[in-house]
Amino acid sequence: MNEIDKQLKEALAENGAFDPEKAAALKKTIIADFDAKMRKVERYVWLYLIIFLIFMGFAVMAFARTPSNDTRSLIIYAILFLVGYESTILIKLWYWIANTKVTMLKEIKLLLLAQPSPGGAGELAVTEGRRRPGLSRWERLAWLAAIVVGGGIVGGVLPAIGAYEADSSYKTYVTLDADGSGMSTAKMRFRNVSQMPMTSFEFHAPAGSEIQWLDQQGEPLVVRVTPEGDRSCYTVEIPWPLLPGEWFSYTRITKSSAMAQMQKDGLWVYRADESYGLPSNDFAQWILLPEGVQDKDVSLQVQGEFEHACKNGRRIFLTTNRGSNEPFKFTVEYRLPSDEKNEDEVDSAEKEVKITPAESSNADSEVAD
Repeated sequence: MNEIDKQLKEALAENGAFDPEKAAALKKTIIADFDAKMRKVERYVWLYLIIFLIFMGFAVMAFARTPSNDTRSLIIYAILFLVGYESTILIKLWYWIANTKVTMLKEIKLLLLAQPSPGGAGELAVTEGRRRPGLSRWERLAWLAAIVVGGGIVGGVLPAIGAYEADSSYKTYVTLDADGSGMSTAKMRFRNVSQMPMTSFEFHAPAGSEIQWLDQQGEPLVVRVTPEGDRSCYTVEIPWPLLPGEWFSYTRITKSSAMAQMQKDGLWVYRADESYGLPSNDFAQWILLPEGVQDKDVSLQVQGEFEHACKNGRRIFLTTNRGSNEPFKFTVEYRLPSDEKNEDEVDSAEKEVKITPAESSNADSEVAD
């Protein structure tokens, strides 16, 4: 039994006497107490609605940005949206139950307080003309504005955040052998930024390279090769029409007998020069040089700004972002330990066979005799 119930019980136990002033004060206390409870309930409802509306917005945005072939993710985001939607329904049901309970308790207590008086029976129980219990009109408008702002966050801020995500991502792993041959495995992902469905895309590479294209399941993609002088144009078929905004992922495996070239001085050079036509492209490349290469024998030269461009022994790592047709370009120069040894052997051999002028004249005289 709370304080108001005690006061009400004491007021009714005063030998049937009716004190209008005390009853009026008690009535105001009862109304204020139950209105405070209703305000608390309603604030919970508004806060709950805002949270789950934003949650539903996240689910809708994630659903819209998921490729149509990623069925598992689509189902997960759809379930999350339904969970949020059903939660808003449950909070509404809870609100009406709580509203009914609090209102009935308030009216019962007011009815107990309505005793006969000189002014007429039940005079103090009349409640017509009062405002609706719960939050004030201005506070309700403020909560409604908060929902509108939350909708603005979902509809405006989230796409802006998504705009910072690159339209393509290229992660390449290169392994070089001592004879200059090597293999690169590129994990690629790009988005259709056009307004029309895509059925294929093109890739240009030096002629003579052995390139294989695989989908996400590791199955070979259909590729048409068109020679273009010392280069080749690879037209890769997409298994299904790629709708605007959808993503496509694939793997490109390249094998070459001359991935690194040897210079006249025995220096090996590996060059990378890539560019793509999408508005924003993330590049990352890991390079593993041949065994035995020391950090002091490696030189890294980059063109443009790179977020990371570092080397550690025979390992090199580079990352950056490039705009449309901006080159992802760098050069790695390295020397093999065997090359240094061969140069030392050649130098020593040259010193051993070097003939002095005196020896040369003696040899000529012996030939003359």
